[in-house]
Amino acid sequence: MSQGKLPRVGDFGPGSFMILEYLPLVPFGSMRPETQTALGEQLAAMHLSDAHQDLHQGRYGFPVSNFLSLTPLNNTWTPAGISQENAWVHFFGRRLKDQGNALLKNQTYAPLPKDKAYGRRALDDREDEVLRSIEKVLKHLPELLEDAKPGVSLLHGDLWVGNLGKRIVSSAHKVKDGADRTSVPGAVQVGDKSTKQTAPVIYDPASFFGHSEFELSIMRMFGGINQPFWDAYHAHIPKAKNFDRRVKVYELYHYVNQLNLFGDPSVKATIVKLANELV
Repeated sequence: MSQGKLPRVGDFGPGSFMILEYLPLVPFGSMRPETQTALGEQLAAMHLSDAHQDLHQGRYGFPVSNFLSLTPLNNTWTPAGISQENAWVHFFGRRLKDQGNALLKNQTYAPLPKDKAYGRRALDDREDEVLRSIEKVLKHLPELLEDAKPGVSLLHGDLWVGNLGKRIVSSAHKVKDGADRTSVPGAVQVGDKSTKQTAPVIYDPASFFGHSEFELSIMRMFGGINQPFWDAYHAHIPKAKNFDRRVKVYELYHYVNQLNLFGDPSVKATIVKLANELV
């Protein structure tokens, strides 16, 4: 995955902002199999990396809380002195409970569009079947997440196909500082005679340190991720026992977030169905 470059930020004016390198991208959905393979290998490498061990110290969370679209995320570090298995149940349980509570609130930090349900309160009745389904899953969460063997990985946090792309890089591209970018990590040749390379790029994150399986759930939900990705990823991080059950738990979390954001009644039925399949 291509790494963005952040310039030194000085005193440019009031407010907060971030300036990122411009990346010429094409949609991920048309990716060639070898680019999907590169994404799988590089995402697995990111999940296995110990580069941030001094920061997370074996805990789940993040130095700051952030947002998943309009949904606020509590990234408070998990308590020290408990096992990683219990710590992950604690962290993810808090996330899922927050999503359930948010169904009864407007999720916004700015005025809501009057003609859209985006971010508006999704449920009117505290006894709604959706809430009972979430509570049922929360009650059984320790057993649903058992066998996870969770490590602590840096996660993108919202890695659906809309937050994936591929960067086109000329094989002869040079930058002003003289660095040669002919070799792009994970780049693959587009055609035998092409002078272009492609590298997978991920963007628009809701990052935190969590269990790597959580990342994969949303990647299965909306299509665009093909078998070469999964083969490459699981060659480095094999599926643990009861993998599919745990990923279904994480899918339920993302569907609750969808309901929070868009208020789609059809998503309510999906949440109830998933909960009934799990418990």
